[in-house]
Amino acid sequence: MRILLFSNSESLHDTVLMCQTRDVALTIECIKYNRIKSIALTSKDDLYIIDDDCLDEIDEAYLSCLKDIRAEVIVVVSNLHRLSHYIEFNVVEYFCGPISLVRMSSCIQRIYKRKDRLMQISEVKKIEHLVIKNKSEVSILDYDTICLMIEKSGVLRVHTCNQMYIIDDTIERLNQIIPDQFFRVDNNAIVNFDKVSGITKVSDEKYKIMFADIKPSVYLTDYMLKTHLEDEIKNNRHKYVVDTILENII
Repeated sequence: MRILLFSNSESLHDTVLMCQTRDVALTIECIKYNRIKSIALTSKDDLYIIDDDCLDEIDEAYLSCLKDIRAEVIVVVSNLHRLSHYIEFNVVEYFCGPISLVRMSSCIQRIYKRKDRLMQISEVKKIEHLVIKNKSEVSILDYDTICLMIEKSGVLRVHTCNQMYIIDDTIERLNQIIPDQFFRVDNNAIVNFDKVSGITKVSDEKYKIMFADIKPSVYLTDYMLKTHLEDEIKNNRHKYVVDTILENII
């Protein structure tokens, strides 16, 4: 669990650092004013500890974001009246006056275990099957058997290890529900990289993707440059397009 600590107090940082145990793995980042605009602060999985003494140094946009996503916040105040400033936050605990290591540790461990349990539950509930429909026929496919989903001339085909299905669906909808091993490599194609046998560079803009279990191949193009990850991809294109993909298939 990552803890983002907004404080200039070394003693508070040391106290939080001492809350780490063998069972509670923490990544603690002390956020100074000059780093606030350069770090991602929008994850509900993180825990935020705000020292009221530096509240005015935190960018208002980030504070609004923490409120909107209902991020869990621990507040440290010198006066109980200051708690009124945090009514709109999802405050899970507060400290006033000297900070007890025992209480801080207990609080962080409780939050950590709850988040860990929720993650385990979500993993158990992860959908392992894709329900497809073609006119009146309904089939259930294991995601592990799917190699490629590709749309040509308005017809969407799903290629498994041993069969091809024409289905009534869209690439856009499938892209929203597929597991992490699937990757949209083109406007009309989604690939299961667990099934990829090789990637060949065709040009600076194109890579040919081949599969061990099916004959059809597909091309990874510059589609990704048109997604919401545009800036990230442009800044580190080679790593995103080649290195990360190759890591997934080795």
